[in-house]
Amino acid sequence: MPERKAVKQSTRRRQDAPNLPRRKVAKTTVGWEFTGKFRPSQDRWWRQKEDEYGKPVLNAKGHPVREKTELFGKGDRYKIRYYDPEGNERGKFFPDKQLTKAKTFLTKMQHDAPGR
Repeated sequence: MPERKAVKQSTRRRQDAPNLPRRKVAKTTVGWEFTGKFRPSQDRWWRQKEDEYGKPVLNAKGHPVREKTELFGKGDRYKIRYYDPEGNERGKFFPDKQLTKAKTFLTKMQHDAPGR
């Protein structure tokens, strides 16, 4: 029997597939703003470095520079902000190396929240 060659799968989205639905972000949505994008998850160990005028410091490639916070290495690393089913703002903490688990939890909470 001849050996099969491994076929490399493409990670590109098919062109004929319809666009996925997007949820509208309300002004009442909880979360931190980072470079103009809504971020309901917060890394409590690192923050964006700012100059004396409050503007973000960028490196040679134009990416924001991060600096350690006072909490670096202590306690849980990620904080997720969400609304519970009753409409109250809540937060939950996740340890280091569990960002995927934290984002999965956030997605579940966002889909359970009423009218958001």
